[in-house]
Amino acid sequence: MFRARLLASMFVSSAAAFLAVSFGVGCEDDSSGGAPVTSFDATAPFDSAAPNHPGDAATDAADGGDGAVFDVPDEACPITDVTSKAWSKKGIATTVRSILIRDTVYAVADRNGTTSPLYSFALATGDGKGVPTQIALPAVTDANPTFLPRLQTAKFDNHEQLFVSLLNRYYGASDGGVFENKGGLVRVGPIDAPLPATAAILPSTQGSVDGVFDDTAGPRVLSWSSLEGDAGTVSTLTGAAGSETLASPLSFPGKPSEFERSEVLHEQDRIVGVLRATNLANPSAVVFSGWPISDAGAGAPIDLPGGYATATVRDTAPMAYVLTSAGELFEVDLGETMSPVGRLVTSLPQGYAPAPGSNARMVYTNGSVAFPAFKDGAPRILRVRLGTGAIEEWIPDAPDAGTFVGWSALAAGHGVVCTAIGRTVGATSSAEIDCACLDGAFQRVP
Repeated sequence: MFRARLLASMFVSSAAAFLAVSFGVGCEDDSSGGAPVTSFDATAPFDSAAPNHPGDAATDAADGGDGAVFDVPDEACPITDVTSKAWSKKGIATTVRSILIRDTVYAVADRNGTTSPLYSFALATGDGKGVPTQIALPAVTDANPTFLPRLQTAKFDNHEQLFVSLLNRYYGASDGGVFENKGGLVRVGPIDAPLPATAAILPSTQGSVDGVFDDTAGPRVLSWSSLEGDAGTVSTLTGAAGSETLASPLSFPGKPSEFERSEVLHEQDRIVGVLRATNLANPSAVVFSGWPISDAGAGAPIDLPGGYATATVRDTAPMAYVLTSAGELFEVDLGETMSPVGRLVTSLPQGYAPAPGSNARMVYTNGSVAFPAFKDGAPRILRVRLGTGAIEEWIPDAPDAGTFVGWSALAAGHGVVCTAIGRTVGATSSAEIDCACLDGAFQRVP
């Protein structure tokens, strides 16, 4: 019952219909392929030979963008197993909720008593790096609640730091209900450095922290007084390690959301907007709502069409990538004013379908997006090259259908994609982390 309620409240049904919404054409499309379409129309042509603005191809290629008419070269993969271009870490006792890839692969899992374990593995080999750090969690009355911690990095105190953010909501084990509770932000320490034995919520950030993000003004913390409320806040994290405080809060209107994590939109290093999944109670009409953000305040909100399976954002430009439940991948150029222009990148071939009920959200890296899917019922991780629409698949070492629970986290970067897979054998549940090279484990789908 608990798992059923968890999936029902968090994830989007594969039967969700994707609503066609007409968009303005006021902003330039930054990607190759057919001309921008003014609505998300599954029949819109995709012509990889025709760039939208060929004069900008050299610029797009230089900044690693998707606008070039050729593929962005893959990063050199650091995984040392040259035969399989992959490694796997099995036997993790609790469900992995978030993965972060640097020179170290970090993975934070579900609550274990009063803490959540944070694991670290060498990116090249998968070898464990010390014992798990125990992330202290807020006290709750439920005997075994499920939090959904999020791993991120941001530059703070002259170092790139590892953070864990906690919402003010959790699932109770007794009846699967959703409960309000204080969350906050945990600063673990400098990235790729030895991890501390424990890490606690920063007192000045207690509330409901959606995430921490780099910005030219310093690290910005996105938080909500209540996830089902109608207001969000972006604040600057200031001070030094041991004396962290939030300053210069900027409030903006929001829309209710239960557990879907928000994303910020960047124009290079500057935050220009917030994108949030809303209307989650209606799987056939889930939408992304967005708000432009500037020093002067928040602008008028916009809604992307509903009925998506998963989505992600680009790291250096206000671009969103939306995968419909029908397997159509759209690129949406939002611009700094949130004036959407959509482009159909590709559609999944027959036999392939997006994974419903998966916590492994789509991720962006290296001019591509990756997301969980199924081929004729068998699990896959798919990669789509945004410059050409080419589709590639990685077949992870997944358990058979009888024990396969699903994906719980996905991450990409440094030439690698990592996913966490859950399995159940009898009454025992466990998780594993699988990592694979973009330039080796992914094979072209005909």
